[in-house]
Amino acid sequence: MYENLPLLGGDEFDETLLSGVGSSRLQRPDASTAIRLSGPRVTPIRNVIAFGALMERMIKDEGFVGRALAIATNEDGRWVANQAEFDGVTTDKLSATAHAALVTAVGIYCGRNLLSGDYLERALTTTTVGEARALIDELKPIIDGQ
Repeated sequence: MYENLPLLGGDEFDETLLSGVGSSRLQRPDASTAIRLSGPRVTPIRNVIAFGALMERMIKDEGFVGRALAIATNEDGRWVANQAEFDGVTTDKLSATAHAALVTAVGIYCGRNLLSGDYLERALTTTTVGEARALIDELKPIIDGQ
C-alpha cells in the first residue's frame, strides 16, 4: 500500500513532516508545519501518508521485538545465549548470536537504568569470547546489586 511513496529523496519529501529522522528522534509536526512543502511534486496528503508509513514501520519493528521479549521466559535464555557460545579459548571470535545476546541483555539492563550506556558501547565493541566473559564477570555483581 505504501511501497510507492517516497520516504527519502530531495523535493519528493516534506522535511518538516519528518524532521528529526536523522537525529534518531521523530517529532510530530503541528498544524502550521504540516502544510509547508519542500518540493512542488509533494501534496500534503502524500506527506501525511508517508509519515504514517514510517511510523507504522517503526511500530511494526518495535512490536515484533517487544512481543518476542514479552513471551520469552527464563528458560529461553538457555538457547538464546547458549553457554557453549561463550566457552572456548579467550581469543576465539565471538559468534554473531552470542554477540547479539550480549548486546541485547546489556541494552535491557541499560534501559532499566541498572547499567550506564557506557556498558552498551563496550558490549557493541566486544569481539572475542574472552572480552564477552570479562564484561559479563564485571557486570554480574552490578546487576545482582553486590
